[in-house]
Amino acid sequence: LTSWRAIFLVNVPVGVLTGWLLVRYVADSQPDPDRRADLPGPVLGVAALAGITAAFIEAGREGWLAPLPGALGGAGLVAAVCFVWAERRHASPMLPLRLFRSRPFSMATGVGVLFNLSLYGALICISLYLQQARHESALATGLLILPFSVAVGAGSTASGWLTARAGPRWPMVSGLGLAAAGAVLLGLVGLAAALGLLLAGSIVLGLVSLAMPAMTAVVVGSAGREHSGVASGVLNTARQAGGAFGVALLAALLAGGAGAGGGGGGAHALSLRTPMIVAAAALLLAAGMSWFATRPAGRELPAGLRLEPLGQPGVHLGDAVLHQREVAVVVEQPRLGGGDVAGQPFAVAERHEHVLAPVRDQHRDRDAGHVEAPGQADAVVF
Repeated sequence: LTSWRAIFLVNVPVGVLTGWLLVRYVADSQPDPDRRADLPGPVLGVAALAGITAAFIEAGREGWLAPLPGALGGAGLVAAVCFVWAERRHASPMLPLRLFRSRPFSMATGVGVLFNLSLYGALICISLYLQQARHESALATGLLILPFSVAVGAGSTASGWLTARAGPRWPMVSGLGLAAAGAVLLGLVGLAAALGLLLAGSIVLGLVSLAMPAMTAVVVGSAGREHSGVASGVLNTARQAGGAFGVALLAALLAGGAGAGGGGGGAHALSLRTPMIVAAAALLLAAGMSWFATRPAGRELPAGLRLEPLGQPGVHLGDAVLHQREVAVVVEQPRLGGGDVAGQPFAVAERHEHVLAPVRDQHRDRDAGHVEAPGQADAVVF
């Protein structure tokens, strides 16, 4: 119980408590009798992720050109192609691929991959570097990483508040941009550098969590209520896959740097430079993708209409509501900027004296002036 393996025992009571809470408080959804189980989907998906991840791990151990990493990577890619083919042909796919036609959905999902790739990959590199290159104890390493964890928690908490008030764009772009700067700082850390530089870099890197709730809002909001569960699952899977790839890839680059040092230096040759450069590049790419994922729709708000917070519970998108003695249509997170409504698509309707009919289906009706968007009711348009 005193070895490092004991840390996994922490998950046991957490898992038991989570299971009890699910059984006790979460209502089971009604199964669809017409929906057929998609057995090839999860099998091929797991095979693809396992093959590609194992290829990265073995590449760090045997070299990037060794036969085993190539075989594992090739098998993973073949499984990925078969997964896409199977999902396209299945009547009730585990992953409806049409969701990726949405720019916000596909972009934000890609951000999730790069987010965890950089975050978890950098974390394992910092831990290995402290213990193997700087010979810190496991306890000292944990204490040195603690400020990073605090920054992650603080950024995630602040992101919810910022996203609710300013939309998802700036939390995502700023969090990823700050994290890239933190990765650059960590890349400058050498054996002669003070630990303060490593602490500063890790804290700034931890602010990547500003993007977490924001990217979730973009993915779930763009998928619609019908596919909100699937969208959340896609994002979580993408993030965990990115984390697995990141740990394998960046740790391989860390070990590769040690091998490249030669001279039998071993752990002393470990350098954060290469893995942190890769992490910074991935974070900057994610920041650019976030900008496009939250780009304004470019549709002007018609003359005579205005936006106000809804402030009413229990309503849904497209509902006609009486708000401050006026009839209005519920819309999703509209953001005004330069005369355009930015962010997600929105629902508008010219003012009428009679109650407006609900707009339920996703469609565009230019004559009626309606453009509905899926997601959480957030505001009204007059």
